[in-house]
Amino acid sequence: MKHGKYTAKLGEKLTKIFDEKNIKRLSVYYDHGNSNFPNVCEPKPYFGDSSNTMSLSNLDIAIVDESERVAKIVVEIEEGHVSPKTILGDIRCVFLAEKIRIKNIDYSFDRLFFILGMKADEKGEHAKRAKLLIDRNQEIITDELDLDIPVMLICRNNLDELINAVEKEILNILFKELKVKTG
Repeated sequence: MKHGKYTAKLGEKLTKIFDEKNIKRLSVYYDHGNSNFPNVCEPKPYFGDSSNTMSLSNLDIAIVDESERVAKIVVEIEEGHVSPKTILGDIRCVFLAEKIRIKNIDYSFDRLFFILGMKADEKGEHAKRAKLLIDRNQEIITDELDLDIPVMLICRNNLDELINAVEKEILNILFKELKVKTG
């Protein structure tokens, strides 16, 4: 299996949904896809200046408001079983960032939704461990920083089911939380 195959599949699908629903002010950018597609890139959270030395990692998917230059939703998808260190890295890179750079444009964020999708049994040990790490991270962040970044954990053993569940959560956030209008 090619690393990021399912992430690319979801990015392509979201781009198509945005086009079909005529969602104009928001854009979907995603990693791991065909680099000839305009929405494929490496969204980079960073702090300080945007040089590679201050870049924290690459996000799998970022949904941004183009007119306001604000990131709204970021997604990290782990297509294989991962260690607690990887989970912490996924979470912390977003919380440490000041901005997200996409195709040489900087996007700020105030209220940012973060979805962490993992290939894991929903009721298994990996999911429980990830939930504990997320909860502990949220406790520390709430005490130390003035950030509003809810983290949604989605676990499924089957990658197709995982991608469908992440897609559903993204659309839920867009239309119920952010009240995005179509047309």
